[in-house]
Amino acid sequence: MRIPKEHHRFVLGQKGKKLNELELATATKITVPRPNDPSDGITISGTREGIDRARHEIQLISDEQVTVVVVVVVVVVVVVVVVVVVVVVVNFYQFPMLFTYAVAIKVKFTHVQFQTDVCF
Repeated sequence: MRIPKEHHRFVLGQKGKKLNELELATATKITVPRPNDPSDGITISGTREGIDRARHEIQLISDEQVTVVVVVVVVVVVVVVVVVVVVVVVNFYQFPMLFTYAVAIKVKFTHVQFQTDVCF
């Protein structure tokens, strides 16, 4: 089966402990390529039932890593948005004149011209 190379270390676990536990629980032999091997394929041998269970467990391990990455990205985006909002609010209250200005927006649609004054 193929899973991203960067997830292999999570299948192995610390000092191969996770891999050994997985092999014992599924009665299979699982071969993970060495770090310097460019292959992303993991080989599983054993009974059909054991192979299916091992594949399922390995896929869960890989999926957990994708979920972790997504959660981290979402948290970083939220933190950045909060920081930007705080900076804008602090600057607004410290320097209110910076945010008081008029903007003229001109939009042309064929022959009609719209002009809007917006004050912040």
